[in-house]
Amino acid sequence: MSSLTLLPLSPSQLEEAKCKVLAALQEGGLSREEGGIKLEADFTEWLDESQSILGESIQGMLEGASWFSRLEEPRERTPGKLYERVVKRLSEQAAISRRTAAITVSYLPLLIHLVQEFQLSAAGVAEVLNESDRRLLLHWKGIEKILVELKLGQILEDGQVQDLIRGDKEVMRDSFLDADLPTIIEILATESELFELGMRFHSSLKDLLMPAYGEAFVPYLQTLFYLCVITEYYDHPLEYLYTFKPRGNVANAIFEVFPSEMAATGNPILNNFKAIDRLSHDWARSRDDYPTQAQALVDVVSGLSSLSYSSRRYLAGKIRAGLLKFIEIKRPVALAIPAVTSLEAIRKFLALISAEETKTKGVIEQRVCDFLSLLIYPQGEWRPRGLSDPVNATNTASLKLGDVDFQRVEDRRCVAIEAHAGKLTPIYLQEHFRTLRRNLPRRMEEWKRIADLSEWKLDVVFVVHENVCSNEGVTPSVTVSNSLEIITYQEFSEKAMRGRGVKDAEVISLFNQIVVNVLNRSNIPHQVKQAMISLLSAC
Repeated sequence: MSSLTLLPLSPSQLEEAKCKVLAALQEGGLSREEGGIKLEADFTEWLDESQSILGESIQGMLEGASWFSRLEEPRERTPGKLYERVVKRLSEQAAISRRTAAITVSYLPLLIHLVQEFQLSAAGVAEVLNESDRRLLLHWKGIEKILVELKLGQILEDGQVQDLIRGDKEVMRDSFLDADLPTIIEILATESELFELGMRFHSSLKDLLMPAYGEAFVPYLQTLFYLCVITEYYDHPLEYLYTFKPRGNVANAIFEVFPSEMAATGNPILNNFKAIDRLSHDWARSRDDYPTQAQALVDVVSGLSSLSYSSRRYLAGKIRAGLLKFIEIKRPVALAIPAVTSLEAIRKFLALISAEETKTKGVIEQRVCDFLSLLIYPQGEWRPRGLSDPVNATNTASLKLGDVDFQRVEDRRCVAIEAHAGKLTPIYLQEHFRTLRRNLPRRMEEWKRIADLSEWKLDVVFVVHENVCSNEGVTPSVTVSNSLEIITYQEFSEKAMRGRGVKDAEVISLFNQIVVNVLNRSNIPHQVKQAMISLLSAC
């Protein structure tokens, strides 16, 4: 009775169902052998389309199927009728024989499990089934048809998407804060390194957001954002662009995250991906316009698709937040921080900063530390690294050892300054040391080319509002002579202003250059600019 094995039942369930139905047929006067012949004939005739209706005996074998009990609102009241409906509809939609459709539907328990427990999309299910059974060669539309019949249709809901985008804006403020375009790419590349996506993923992000020639092609960024939204809810192979029907109000709301002055009118997917079902390098090579960015889009999407669902979902969320920061930078709010004109105003400003944190997640504090540090370690005598970097910039590319560091070769000395808004706790301190240990070896390679490492000294300075860590006995514990100093903003300000060797006019000019001008850049959030204006107005 080989054909019966195509029923969506496990071997044990199939054997139990067969015994139950055969027992009923025996009560009707058939022998067990005759009953077996009848079951096989009934099912075979229906599979070969000699019969239009699935026989009652076969429907009876599906009674109690575990997969049916997992459906909340099945279209049919019995698993037998639902099975018959699904096979027929798949056969009609995919233009395949009923037997071929039955082969596909034999995976029904697995299909339902993949959708309900693992959130696989129709395209994701198709990839799993096609990989496990080379006879199928199913298109995702066939799986979609089955899901619709099971009332497991997958859609993006407007309320969910709106909530997600609001949450992404919070992630943007935390993860990207005052990031500029290079820093957005650097942060995303650092995140992608966790999953070993490699330099190609990094360079493709750069080609999408900061192409070497011309401006970023926004429709590709809209498409990437749309695909990353899908990833929040479904384990979906992102190369498939049309599985979730990128049209209608929900899709438009996603695309319109990019304002009209940035994006061309019309649907970016329908306008740029006509007649293709799946993103590929063959498609990218066919593009005459923006070919480099087309290849980059395929690389980024393929990289995301290669990850496990949890990792893909995490990284896609970071990419959405990074794209929102990209939009913020491209559409800066018209708000200008006025220049400072007197030394007294700077002193009052520093007193305000020293009294309490600015509630700008350290953005203003870091700019203040840049300014004060330059007074203590003036350029010309000291070489800075990381000056004016965004708060969340990683230290990897520049090899800086703090938010900013200053090096003087003549003294074989490097001073790493770490600006910390609020209270410094042991956890924050140890996290900085962890980052320091990761970046220090490459910096030491530079130092060894100048002098023996034993001649070098590394001083780590934390500038804080409040300290609950001990200065004594706590050092970075790295393989070079080092020291740690934890100092308050008030103490650091007094040290810088007292020991400055420049004229008042030069101090004012430096403050405007390092603090005011940097905070006036387009990557600085509106809230930070407003906070700075409020502080200066109190001076």
